[in-house]
Amino acid sequence: MQQINTSSPGILIFAEGLLGDALVLTPAIRAIKEYYKTSFLSILLFKRLKVNDSPGHAVIKESEFKGAAEVFLNNPYVDLVLELDRSALRSLNIFKRISSEIKNINILRRNKYDIIICTFPKDRFAIYSYFSGAKIRVGQKKQPLGFLLNTKADITENEYNVIRYFGKLLEPIDIKINDFSTYFNITKENEQEAEEFLKKHGLENSKNIVGIHAGASMPDRTWPAEYFAELINYLRLNVISDVILFYNDFDVPFINEIKKYLKAEIIEAKPRSLSEMGALFKKCSICVTNNSGPRHLAAAVGTRTLGLLFKHDEKKWGIYDTELHPYMESQKPCSICPPGKCNAVIPGNEKYSSICMRDIAPDDVIKKVISMLEHKLIYQKNGT
Repeated sequence: MQQINTSSPGILIFAEGLLGDALVLTPAIRAIKEYYKTSFLSILLFKRLKVNDSPGHAVIKESEFKGAAEVFLNNPYVDLVLELDRSALRSLNIFKRISSEIKNINILRRNKYDIIICTFPKDRFAIYSYFSGAKIRVGQKKQPLGFLLNTKADITENEYNVIRYFGKLLEPIDIKINDFSTYFNITKENEQEAEEFLKKHGLENSKNIVGIHAGASMPDRTWPAEYFAELINYLRLNVISDVILFYNDFDVPFINEIKKYLKAEIIEAKPRSLSEMGALFKKCSICVTNNSGPRHLAAAVGTRTLGLLFKHDEKKWGIYDTELHPYMESQKPCSICPPGKCNAVIPGNEKYSSICMRDIAPDDVIKKVISMLEHKLIYQKNGT
């Protein structure tokens, strides 16, 4: 490892811009800041999704803390959050795109970073890192442009779950993650708003609240709408727990599908921010989710989760203590996908839910939720 001024190094992390990716990066961020205690730690989020923004968003700018960037709002280990919309870059013609790329590199050079950490093997990460002038450029060795990095971990992102992968990535710079818990800050204002929400809906004295976030970033990743409805109906009609159904604008079509099968009244929550959602998640006994960002948000605020994963997804995302955060996935052999890989095939004329997500039986999920609720009551009686 090259020697740098360890008194106050400038550190920049290139990170993916989705909610789950941001949350599971927080243990690595904490470890970096604890090792370089006086460092100035910045994060550059590369957004994946297309957004209607001004053309200037193709150039690095300070974050407005919307979407996944809110994960780092008031995070004690983060000093600055920057953003770049890759979709905006791709939308430019060749000349404007080159101009924007040069502007971005110049911004990085002016900031004079000592260390840049490329969290995943992306070509732009390696290129920006090299031309930034950073003395130490950390990343995965096995990648097409790995020669542009000078401090490399001999690993691939498929060898470990994603949190362990980040830990292995930091080993060449002598940093070790000792605490793998994720972090999300909830303000007192949001906590008060969550309490008011429960009071408004008569849940302030509820012993069991099951939060359900049924949406996912891709339609194949969702557990079927009729299955979610079956779970909700069972919990409500058998007076086992109260239920809050969470969603955002993107999820509305799928939520409407769930409502077609509902026989019981439920409470809906459409939080305006991640902080609002996190505060409400914290009030739940359990959160049932697909393998999506909200699963990681619930875990980060200390709520037990039941994750519904598509087949083989546990290799990367089976990252939590399975007693507190169990997951379920299909155990049936698949005649369509190759061994060890899921091609996320949605059957027939269906709009949602791959074959393996459909293979997770509602009865099994219901039994698991009931078991988790029973354990919660045992913990409460024992005072733990």
